[in-house]
Amino acid sequence: MKSLDAVIISGYGYDSLSVVSGLRLNIDNQPGTIQQIKKTLHPDFDIDHCPTWADAPHLNGITLFDHCTKAGFACEIIEKYDPRKNYADVAGQSPTAVIISTTYIFSKLQFTSIVTSVRQQFPDAIIIAGGTWIYASYLLHCKISDAEYDTGSAADSYLFLSEEDEHLADYYIISTSGLGLLSGLLSTLKQGEHTDTTGIAVSTPRGIVFNGVDNRFSCERFNIDWAQLPDHVFSRGVISLQASNGCPYRCAFCNFQRDRTTTYLRPLDELIADIKAVQARGIRYVRFVDDNFRLGKNDLNDTCRAFINAGLDVQWFSFIRLSSLQLADMQLLKESGCYSVQVGLESANQQILDNMEKKVDAAIYPDVISRLLHAGLNCTATFMMGFPGETEETVRQTMRFIQSMDMADAPGTAFWTIYPFMLAPLSPIYERASRDRYQLNGYLAEWRHTTMDSKTAVKHIKSMFLQIERPTPSYPEDDLDLLQTLSISQRKIFLNRRHDLAKTAKTHAISAEHLSRAFSDLL
Repeated sequence: MKSLDAVIISGYGYDSLSVVSGLRLNIDNQPGTIQQIKKTLHPDFDIDHCPTWADAPHLNGITLFDHCTKAGFACEIIEKYDPRKNYADVAGQSPTAVIISTTYIFSKLQFTSIVTSVRQQFPDAIIIAGGTWIYASYLLHCKISDAEYDTGSAADSYLFLSEEDEHLADYYIISTSGLGLLSGLLSTLKQGEHTDTTGIAVSTPRGIVFNGVDNRFSCERFNIDWAQLPDHVFSRGVISLQASNGCPYRCAFCNFQRDRTTTYLRPLDELIADIKAVQARGIRYVRFVDDNFRLGKNDLNDTCRAFINAGLDVQWFSFIRLSSLQLADMQLLKESGCYSVQVGLESANQQILDNMEKKVDAAIYPDVISRLLHAGLNCTATFMMGFPGETEETVRQTMRFIQSMDMADAPGTAFWTIYPFMLAPLSPIYERASRDRYQLNGYLAEWRHTTMDSKTAVKHIKSMFLQIERPTPSYPEDDLDLLQTLSISQRKIFLNRRHDLAKTAKTHAISAEHLSRAFSDLL
C-alpha cells in the first residue's frame, strides 16, 4: 500500500451556536429533516447521499488538498473527524503528517479532542495545525501583556494562553493564508529536517517557539483544479465555492479578523469557470461561503446577468448583506439560479443595530424581504439576542418582525434562526472601552450588561421559538432534492406541520405514529 504524505482534517462534525437549532424537531438524536422523516415513514429510503447546504464539503479541506497535491504530496481528506471512529484504513497508509485545519473549530475542547484522538490513531504522524482559530489564538497570545485586555478568560477557549497547551500539535501555521508555508513544511519534514521559517511555530520541550506571523495574502488559494479532486468530494451534488474573501464591515460583535490586505473580489470570469468546472463533475448546488457575497458590492445584478449569459445550470445559496439586495433585480437573481439567501438582520430595533455598528437602516427590511419572497426566492434571516441595549420591548419588536415575514401568498419561503450574543475575544465589543460603555461583564456565553444578561437572552429565544407560529426555523440539513419534489403549497404545509410537532415535542414524546399522521399525505 502506498504511503501518504499527509491526512487533512477539515472539519469536526456539524455544530451550531444557535439556540434554535437545539429546539427544532429531533428524531433519533438527529435533526428532524425532511429525509429523516421520510426514512421513518419509508425505511428503505436512502438518506446517505442527500444534497444539503449543511453537508457541502468544506472548502478549506478542498483548498489544502488541491495545493498539497499540486506540490507533489499524496494526501487524503477527512471531512468531519469523529474521535469515536476508527481510522485504521487511513492510518495504515503511514502518513508523515496529519494537518488539522481549524476553520470550523470554535473551542480548545474541540481541538484537544481531535489532537488526543489523532495521537492515538496516528501515533507516528507529525501534527500540523493552522487556520482561523489558530491565528486568532496567536493574536490573543500577543495581547497577554496588555493589562486592559482580558486574555485570562480566554485561556480555556483558545491556545497559547496557558502552559497546558504546549504539547498538543507539533507545528502551528501562524498565517492568514499559509499554503506556501504548509507545503514548505511538508517538504522539510519529509527530508527529516527542522524549520525556523517565519509564520511557523514549533512545539519544543521548553514550550512553543514562535517565529512571528506570515500575513502575505495569495490568490493562489482560489485556483483549484476541480478536475483532479477525488470523486467523493462531489458525491452529494453540492459544493462550496468562494466569490470573495473578507468583509469591509466591522460589526461590533464580530470577531472575524478584518485585515484589509486580505480583502479580495474574484474576477467574474474566474468564478464562472469554477462553477462550470464543478458542474462538469455533477454538482447541482453551489454554496458560496463568502462572509458577505462579493464583499457586499453593488454589482449583484451584473453578477446575475453574467451567470445567466454563461448558461450555468446550478442552484446557489449565499450570505448576502441585506443592503446589497436593496437595488437588486429579484427576478434576475432568481433566473441566475439563486435558490436561497441568508441575511444577517440581527435585530428589528434601530438603536441596537446602531450599537452593533451594522451600518444599516432597519426600515429597508420589510420591503427587501417581501420582494425576495414574491420573486420565489427563499430567505433565511438570522438574529442575535441580547446585544447591549436589548430590552423586553426590543425583543417583542424583533419577534413581531419575524412573524411579519410569513407571506403565505408568496412563492418563496422565509426561515429564521436566533443566536445568543457572545462576548467574543477579538471583537470590537470585547475592548475595554466598549465594555465600560455598557457595563458589560463576563465572557463568551455568560455575560451581563445594563439591560440584560445571558440567561435572560436564552430564555427569550426559547420563548420566541414557542410563540412564533409562522414562519418556521431553518433546517439547513434538509434534502434539497426531496424538498423540491413538493409543490410550493405542499412545502409550506410540510414546514408548518414540522414546526408544530417540534413545539409539541417539548411536552410530549413524538412517535412514528405522530410523524405518519402529520406527513404521510406529503411524503
